[in-house]
Amino acid sequence: MTDNDTAGVDKWRIAAVAMLLFAVLLLVAIMPIAGWLDQAADWSRANPVLSALIFLAAFSIGPVLLVPGSIFAMAAGYLWGLPTGTFLASLGATLGAFAAFMNGRTLARRWATQKMQAQPRLLALDQALREQSFLVVILTRLSLLIPYNLLNYAYGVTGVRRAPYFVASAIGLVPAMTFYTYVGTLAQNFDDILSGRTDSGTAGKLYVAVGLLAVVITALIVHRLATRALQKRLGE
Repeated sequence: MTDNDTAGVDKWRIAAVAMLLFAVLLLVAIMPIAGWLDQAADWSRANPVLSALIFLAAFSIGPVLLVPGSIFAMAAGYLWGLPTGTFLASLGATLGAFAAFMNGRTLARRWATQKMQAQPRLLALDQALREQSFLVVILTRLSLLIPYNLLNYAYGVTGVRRAPYFVASAIGLVPAMTFYTYVGTLAQNFDDILSGRTDSGTAGKLYVAVGLLAVVITALIVHRLATRALQKRLGE
């Protein structure tokens, strides 16, 4: 296959993904998705094991299609609460990160390579991985310096090995997933999650505010510390 043929195939793949995302967004806009999701939530509570498996399968596919992982994590908090939701969200985020990583090494390698070459920070990341790949992967997951979905594909075209990438991602994603899962526990229904609204009621607003503030402060501290360490590794 020539370079022109490869470029043509890549364009068709990108167009197909774009059309799929547009169709999903259109369905969300015109259909009562939130109501259906609330019905699905009732079913999931009645079938916790099966619903957890379905959730993990969906989260594994989401990052491949560049769906924000925060939506899945907030849904986990809404459905299962903080402890179980955090576990499922962290596991799902890791599986999704690995799926996108493998896609970046195979079907979407050309696209991921172009994204990598267009951003000097990602090129510096590739250099840093040659020295301490396990630590760098953890730091990038703890830091918000590089977005989750972009980072998954970027790693696919680096020299990092699969096992260290998987384990380091599993460790580094826990704080972010804990934060978004906690936010999901504040939602009254799926419409709140889709619209970004959370409200615990008048009586619990003070408790919610204090708890959320503590989570946000912790997340910011982790982000700042990880970013400083990461920037040293990247030489910025």
